[in-house]
Amino acid sequence: MLALHLKPRKTDEYRKYWNMYHHFLGYALLAVISVNIFHGIDILRPDHSWKWAYVGILGVFAVIAIALEIYTWAKFLTEDKKSKTVKPGSGSGGTAATETQTTTS
Repeated sequence: MLALHLKPRKTDEYRKYWNMYHHFLGYALLAVISVNIFHGIDILRPDHSWKWAYVGILGVFAVIAIALEIYTWAKFLTEDKKSKTVKPGSGSGGTAATETQTTTS
């Protein structure tokens, strides 16, 4: 619950770094969890079919994660391109008000 209070707003400049940290930490934890499960399988010493079944499950999850990550990055890159384009008339709205205030004082 504490992490919900530390999450930056969508308008904060460092929000993209927070998102990168969050994703990389999540993937690192998934890797550690997978290694831990392989270690547990080795301790129990069951059939090799258990290990191969787990490898198959991990493979399916990896394909899903890669597909979702590609979708997320494609969406992020298209939004980034859209935000860089300047809409007509939107760039001078804030500066005109600032200029009138500075000239009157």
